[in-house]
Amino acid sequence: MRPPLLVVVTGPPASGKTTVARELADGVGLPLLEKDGIKELLFDTLGARDRTWSRTVGAAAFALLFDGARRILSAGSSCVLEANFAADIAERELMQLPTGRFLQLYVAATPELLVARFRARASSDARHTGHADVAALPEVEKGLVEGRWRPLELPDDGSISTRRSLSTSGSSFRSCAPSSATDNGP
Repeated sequence: MRPPLLVVVTGPPASGKTTVARELADGVGLPLLEKDGIKELLFDTLGARDRTWSRTVGAAAFALLFDGARRILSAGSSCVLEANFAADIAERELMQLPTGRFLQLYVAATPELLVARFRARASSDARHTGHADVAALPEVEKGLVEGRWRPLELPDDGSISTRRSLSTSGSSFRSCAPSSATDNGP
């Protein structure tokens, strides 16, 4: 039996990672762990405050994300992780997970488009207020300049970059995911 596959969907904030990850996970039938989904559950339970609190809750969300992935992979199942992984921290954490196979999807756009999308998201009622996106904008702009959310250096079974247009409708991911992606699925 092949080891489980860990699909990592990453990129800078407001790049469309969650949309891509959801379509992929649904398309190939793998469980999905989303950092912001976990973070929002924590906000709903613990409350939303300011940007400092958002960072604290974000750190807890990452810990829960990695713990959930460790449990799924240890059970022999493949899964999809989605987050804006900071390369300097995430590479070390991901390499400690019990899998021998990675597939990374890096979702990106121009810095100008990302900032525009982030501003629009920050002013939207659809975004959980706990993220404190308005206060986070300077951090996001700095992180984009510094390349904080660059593609990760992982031992890939494959890598897909969505810097080009990628359709997320229907079966598009069935054809780009390795056929073995669901070998050890749920």
